Amino acid sequence: MLTSKREQNQRNKHIVSCLRKFGFNDIKTDKLGWVLYPNELLDVEEIEFISKNEKVSQNSIEVGRGLNNVWTYGISYCTGGAGGSGSASIFGETCKTRNEAIIKALQKLIEAHQYQEQRCKGDSLGNYIDSYSQQIRKEVLNILYEITN
Repeated sequence: MLTSKREQNQRNKHIVSCLRKFGFNDIKTDKLGWVLYPNELLDVEEIEFISKNEKVSQNSIEVGRGLNNVWTYGISYCTGGAGGSGSASIFGETCKTRNEAIIKALQKLIEAHQYQEQRCKGDSLGNYIDSYSQQIRKEVLNILYEITN
């Protein structure tokens, strides 16, 4: 698919804006004029939530910061067959501190489970497994309580 110069300029403008929010001011382009951006933030941390019956985490949060110490987060969640994910990146919501990023990520993880609970009501295909989701939410709420109290 070919991209018009106008579309390329809009994309580049958006990326430059996101880069600057996180203190990445050394903007470079490739030979075709596309803005390049780092794949990783600094001090990236992941907190995983593993249920009793899992060997691998399917629910986690990730936080990281830019050069200017602005933080952001991403979440990965599963409620059975349903789920979603997005890693911490320059395109994420900005937070002033690591703790703020962790708190917001934990809240978003709970919201994602609550959304799937409502969305999958009456589902018999296993997209939302209540006992599994409740177990993960309890663990998330415990950490949230520890951080905020």
